[in-house]
Amino acid sequence: MRTIAASTLALAAVGWPFGELVGSFPWPMLGGGIGVALSAGWRAGRDRERWPEQRAVDHALREHVDPGPRYRSAAHQAARVQLGRPRGGLIAGVVIVGLLLAACAVTAVERKDPTVALSAIPLVAAFVLAGLFQRRQDARADCWLADPPYPSDEEQRT
Repeated sequence: MRTIAASTLALAAVGWPFGELVGSFPWPMLGGGIGVALSAGWRAGRDRERWPEQRAVDHALREHVDPGPRYRSAAHQAARVQLGRPRGGLIAGVVIVGLLLAACAVTAVERKDPTVALSAIPLVAAFVLAGLFQRRQDARADCWLADPPYPSDEEQRT
């Protein structure tokens, strides 16, 4: 559900400026939103048997608690995957958001309509929020790997 909501908000944040730039309703964005919703719903149904594990791992990383011996390796793996993701998306996002922001500003000046420039604000806000969310997830994964909240193998043997 969170994936559908986040994807819908992101598409709306992108669709509004594109709609202002082209001067019509962004039909491709609507189609993309419907596609994302259908894909997320299909994926959620397909991965239903993994929900208990995913909830336990998410809770363990978020609260820095031991998920129990059954999910420890999954939590450790999730933390390593989180920190192992490439950071090229940040640079690409800055370039794309910057270009769209510039295009909205130029179009607003040409049309003498400030609402065109204002349409880029939700996009910038969504990009900043996504970056903050990513940073928070990275910090939680780093904290988990640096100091796991369960006894190490040496401590268990003594």
